[in-house]
Amino acid sequence: MLFLLFGRFLIGLTNKKKRSRIGEKMSENIISNLLNKENVMNKKIYTIDFTNIKYFWEIHEIIRKSLDFPDYYGCNWDAFWDCLTDMYGEPLHIIIIGLDIIEQKFDDAANKIISIFRRFKHYEKSFEKDILIEIVIDGVRKVLK
Repeated sequence: MLFLLFGRFLIGLTNKKKRSRIGEKMSENIISNLLNKENVMNKKIYTIDFTNIKYFWEIHEIIRKSLDFPDYYGCNWDAFWDCLTDMYGEPLHIIIIGLDIIEQKFDDAANKIISIFRRFKHYEKSFEKDILIEIVIDGVRKVLK
């Protein structure tokens, strides 16, 4: 019985060492990925996920909730631009998921979203480096230039 308990203890130690090495490797990969991209460590991250969208009116509702826009957000492209530019000056990392679905269902809206975000990214030259906008399609991230 004592031998059995001691054996389990040794197995537990070995597993802890393996888990520790795996955890260290994962941490190294995460840090490496973050450093290889633009510095996102101090940027506020917003994720806009359109993957389950069914109706056009949901576009602005998802944008409002995802970007923490105020309740008085007007749910139109002018209001989108106004609220977006209110966010200017703070480092931002915006991830857009499911834009391909918007493009399939509401083609014009996808082009408008990209156009507004591109304009926002280059709105003020001195803040361009503080804004990272990524579009994720089929698990592939592309940085909006």
